[in-house]
Amino acid sequence: RIIGENHQVHHNYFQDLTGRGLGAALSVMAGLPNPQLTSHWQVKNANIHHNILLDCRESFSIGAGKNRDRYLSPRNTAFTDNIIATDHQALYWVDDSAEVRFQGNLVYRAADAQVLKNGFTIRKGRLKKAASGLYQQGKKFPQPFWLKEHTGPFWKPGGTYCPSVLSTKPD
Repeated sequence: RIIGENHQVHHNYFQDLTGRGLGAALSVMAGLPNPQLTSHWQVKNANIHHNILLDCRESFSIGAGKNRDRYLSPRNTAFTDNIIATDHQALYWVDDSAEVRFQGNLVYRAADAQVLKNGFTIRKGRLKKAASGLYQQGKKFPQPFWLKEHTGPFWKPGGTYCPSVLSTKPD
């Protein structure tokens, strides 16, 4: 869920997710007027780019959760250079007044491909499965970062950490 201002949502890989509405792969939420600190603030200036959404039931929900109380539309949201491959709709508009700019997105097999606005290029065929098990486009498949870098907490075998930040030794 994207809630609040100035979020950067990028380089994520979503596959085979079955959520809808609030639980869609990417949900740009409707906001509350005068929300509490822990509540649903209006989405402003979100930048959603370079994500892959593959075979998700609902890939991108715009204005998710809109109701009588939660009615502030997302503003100045950018959805750029993403890839959506699905047999369902690529976009679910809950709030038609949401301000979303689309640019450079690729869509494979979407049920709504013929009615997508500017900012989408319709592609035929399917993405290719790389040796990593991830689906990607093109001929060159970069190795996923988690196969070439240590990840996880410093206390887990094979994990990495930043010694200057987590060091328990005095300076």
